[in-house]
Amino acid sequence: MRQITKLFNGQGIRYESKAYGWPEGCYFMKETEIGPTDDILNLMEIGRQCENEWGEDHGNGWLLSHPLKKLYMFQQYYLEN
Repeated sequence: MRQITKLFNGQGIRYESKAYGWPEGCYFMKETEIGPTDDILNLMEIGRQCENEWGEDHGNGWLLSHPLKKLYMFQQYYLEN
């Protein structure tokens, strides 16, 4: 939820790790408010591109992949009901 809250508020997500962190100033979707009506599959692709360019998430997907998948699952549930 912490990562989704950052996306919702437009803060973006930054990978801050002493060993593997992204270069200074690199944020995923900073200054863009993300919500359940956005194209989450496209955001997942953008996230993969960010990781390819800035560095892979060594936290087994907890940085971007898991939060975006949860948001996608919520979106699909909401649309079905």
